[in-house]
Parts: sequence; structure tokens; C-alpha cells
Amino acid sequence: MDQDLSSLVTQIYTALQPYLLIVATKAAEKIGESIPEGIEKLWHSIKTKFSKKEATREALDDLIKNPDDPDMQAAFRVQLRKVIEEDQSFRSNVTDLVVNLNLNASIRNEGSGAIALGTSTALGEKAQQINAPIQGDLLGSGARKSTTQINFVVNENAGNKNSLKLAYLNHVFESRKHLSLAGIDPKAASSEVEARLNLSQVYTALYIASINIPSTDARVAVKLTSILEVLNTQQHLVLLGDPGSGKSTFLNFLAMCLAGELIKSQEANLDILTQPIPHKTTGRIGSRPQIREHGALLPIHITLRDFVARGLGDTNQKGSAQHLWSFICDELDQSALGGYKDVLYKELLDNQCILLLDGLDEVPEGNKRRTQIKDVIEDFAKTFYKCRILVTSRTYAYQNQEWRLQDFRDSILAPFNKGQIRHFIDRWYSHIAILRGINLEDARGRAEILKSAVLNNNRLLGRNPSNLMA
Repeated sequence: MDQDLSSLVTQIYTALQPYLLIVATKAAEKIGESIPEGIEKLWHSIKTKFSKKEATREALDDLIKNPDDPDMQAAFRVQLRKVIEEDQSFRSNVTDLVVNLNLNASIRNEGSGAIALGTSTALGEKAQQINAPIQGDLLGSGARKSTTQINFVVNENAGNKNSLKLAYLNHVFESRKHLSLAGIDPKAASSEVEARLNLSQVYTALYIASINIPSTDARVAVKLTSILEVLNTQQHLVLLGDPGSGKSTFLNFLAMCLAGELIKSQEANLDILTQPIPHKTTGRIGSRPQIREHGALLPIHITLRDFVARGLGDTNQKGSAQHLWSFICDELDQSALGGYKDVLYKELLDNQCILLLDGLDEVPEGNKRRTQIKDVIEDFAKTFYKCRILVTSRTYAYQNQEWRLQDFRDSILAPFNKGQIRHFIDRWYSHIAILRGINLEDARGRAEILKSAVLNNNRLLGRNPSNLMA
């Protein structure tokens, strides 16, 4: 992780934080009358930069409205870090402004280990003063002045944890928010924009058709039930379905919505996740939301073929929870989020997470890999016994008894019914119309043609969502 960048972000926030209330209550033209010139220049530079994008503008507005809210502070710091990373000219500008800041505020700090900045006063045992000019007074046993070049001193632990968590969640959100057209309709993917649909705009809620009973290994058909309602009752679940039935898409959607809720996204959140399921014949959305009982658990998404390729190592070694945890840590390092490891480990232990393991069937049968993966997942469930775990697999690949996960229930996705087909096609064409600039009425006409073709052909009824558009 870029330590200089982290330090710069911390210094900027620390400089601005005492003046946020003034900024919120003063008219723009009078701000300069109420805060030091250096701070006013820094504020103006950041406000101008943040005004250019909705996400940064919202983060700054939220911080001004709630300057003491840790979540708002963390959100601002994440956006500030992004902007600085993306714009070297801006980074250079704010760095110069921070270097030139002269903190001459008269502050009196009391207590053991008190710290004085600039011309402030620190009173207490082992009081310290840092940052030139050293003009303040120090009173107390062991008091000393230091010329160590430190621009700001703050207790960063809480802020850094929040910033790291927010950065992690933002990474999950951005990584899972798109649905690629390349594997569904390559011709439609005529540009980079069109090749990546917004998942929240086309996703259609799924039903479960059956669920097994572990004690008897019997499979019972159930009344069509929302997959979310099954998840409410099952801590460890394997989601089965045919190719293209929506297993991986559901995991991506679930991860995106949970992360979105935690970062306060309007695009995807718990309200979006629990939207009512379309009527089974008309496709109209009802008024009763799906039930979600466990709130916004922190999502950890793992593609199992990637884990097998990079995280298992020796094929003769028994799989363990450590293998998967090490892989998770490697993934964090790859995303420059290594500092989040300790926090994530604690959240795994404290029942604040849901582990999403995609593609159990894609693990090779040779070299005992499937046995290793089975051992890894079962050991992880025992070690992090409060964590919820959802695994996906193709139905046929999970029939071998030796391959089944101990103490995991499994359920099979139901094929699309008429209502889901109508709803999916309508949402698909509405979103494509926006991306391509197609007249909305024209898009609706195309949707009606496709719905008629599918619903009047028995061979096409019940097709999987990804195959409907092929």
C-alpha cells in the first residue's frame, strides 16, 4: 500500500476536520474570514475537485452535514484517496498546500502524554510538542520539545479501519456490479460500454424448486420460494442449477447489494436485493418485499477455479481453512488492501460475514483436487463457525456422495417461469435502450416481440436467463 498516499490523506483530513462545522454554517464568500488562509486554499482546492463527480460530491456533502459520523469520515477519505491516485496534478497541488500549512492555532491540551501542535500548549506528564514553529508552552513532568518533522498527529486506528473497510467494500461493489454480454450476445457487445451491463438494472429474482433434508438425504419439492428466504434459514447452503441458470449472477448480485448497503449506495443495497419477486405469470412486481433476516453481512466472494489454481499448492496435502484464508489474504494484497486482513479476520470470527464460493463444479476431478476443496470448505466452516457460507455448483456435478459437503444443505434453482421471463426481457431492453440511445418505445416493441416468441414456444419456456437472449 502507498504509505505516502495514506499519510497525505490523513494529513488533509486532519487539517480540515476542525473547520468542517464552520464550512457548513458559513456562506461561501465568508469562509475565508473564519478559517486560516492555508486551510481555506486547501478546502477550495478539494471542493472544486470533488464537485466534478457525483460520488465525490456526495461524500463531501455528507461529511459536511455529519462531520462526527465515522462512516461519513471514512467515505470522504476513500474518495479523497481515489482522486489523488487518479490525478497527479491534483496530488501535487494538495501536497504543496499541506506542506505550506502553518498550524498556529492556540490549543491547550491537558493530560498524560498530551501533544501540542505548532504554537499550542500541552499540559501533563510526558507532554510533547511537534511541528515547527516550536513556540508553545509545555508544562509537566518529563515535558519536552521535539523538532521531529511530523505534520499532524492523530489517533488513526479507528479512522484507518473504517477507511480500509470502505475501500474493501467499494472494491467488492465495483467488481461485481456488471454483467458481461460477451458470453450471452457477442454481437450486442459492440462496444466496451455495451459489453458491461449494470447488473442491478437487469437482475431478476430467482426461485428455489427443491431442497434436500440432510438427516435422510431425501429431496423434497417445495412451493416456489425466494432464494433469499432459503438463505435466511440455512447457514451453510449449496445452490445448484443448470449452466446459465443464474447461480454465479446471484452471487455477484448478492455481494454487490450487501457491499452497496454498507457503503450507502443508491444503486444497489438491501432494498434492491429484497425487491418483490415478479408475479409468476404476469411478471408484475408485487408489494411484498422478499424477507432478509440477517442484515448487511460483509461479503467475501471467491471464484473456486482461481483458488485451486493459485491457493491450494501440494496436491498431497490435506486441505484446510488456512489454505483459503491465505488465498483471501493474497487477494487483499493484490488489491492493495493488505492492511484490512486483521479487521476481516475478526469480522469472520464475529459473525459479520458471508462467504460466497462460486463454481464448485469447475474444480478438476484429477489430482485429488475435489477432495482437497471439500476438506477446505468443511474446515473453514468449523473454524469460522459463525460465518454464513453459500456455494454454487452445477446440479449434475454434485450428485456423487463423496463430493457432497458435510452439514451443508443443497437446493436447486427453479427454471424461469412466465412472469420471470416477462420481467427479465422488459428490464433487459429498457437498459439496452439507455446504453445505446434507442427510443424507449422502440425498445418496448422489441421486448414484446421477443416475449411473444418465447412464451408461445414450448421449447423456449423455462429457458435459463442467460440463454433467453442468445
